[in-house]
Amino acid sequence: MPLPTLDFMKNNVVKVGVFPRSGKYSAVCVEKSGYYQIEQGQGQGSFDIYFCGYSHDQTHMIALGSDADFCFTPKMDGCSFAASAPSPDGTVMVGHANIHDGINNPEVVAVENLVNKARDKNKSFETLCKLMDLKRETIMESQQKDLGVALGPFGVNNLLDQHNPSYTSPITTFGIRDSGTWKFYFQVANSKTVKGVHEF
Repeated sequence: MPLPTLDFMKNNVVKVGVFPRSGKYSAVCVEKSGYYQIEQGQGQGSFDIYFCGYSHDQTHMIALGSDADFCFTPKMDGCSFAASAPSPDGTVMVGHANIHDGINNPEVVAVENLVNKARDKNKSFETLCKLMDLKRETIMESQQKDLGVALGPFGVNNLLDQHNPSYTSPITTFGIRDSGTWKFYFQVANSKTVKGVHEF
C-alpha cells in the first residue's frame, strides 16, 4: 500500500475515511474506484498519522509532534484550518473550525435573519446572493476568530479557508513532516482527477 507522500498526493485523488476523534492512528492508504482513501488500519503498508477531527459548531485541535509524519482532516467544504508556529522542538498545534448553523454566534444569527426576511419578502435573487455571501464571510470571520483564540498562545502561522469560490468540490487538507518540519497543503480534485496541490 502506498504512503501519502507529496508526490503521491499530487498525482492521486485522496480522500479521508472516518476516524472516531482527533488523535494519532495507524492508517493505510486503500485503493478504491478511481481514488485512494486514508483509513484506520495496521499491518503491512500501514503508517502513523495525526487526525484533526471535525464537528458542527466546534473547533478541534491537536498537537503534531514527531510520532507521525502525516496529518489529515476530514474533507473541508466550508471549514477553516490553521496551524501554529512551531515550538522549539518542532511541535505544531493545528485546529479545524466549523460554524454549521451559527446558533451560538450572534453575528451569524443576525445575517441568517436578514436572509430569511429577504426570502419572506421575495427579494431579488441578486439580493439573496449578496446576503448569502455576507453570511459566508461572517462564518469565515467567526471561524478565524475561534482558531485565533484556540491557537492564541502558540501564534497562528498558516490559515486556510475553504470558501474560495474557485473550489467547487471539497478539498483534502494534509500535513507532511519533512526533516523535522511540518508543512501543510490542500488537494483540489474532482471525483477522479487532481486539479492541484497547494501549500499554505
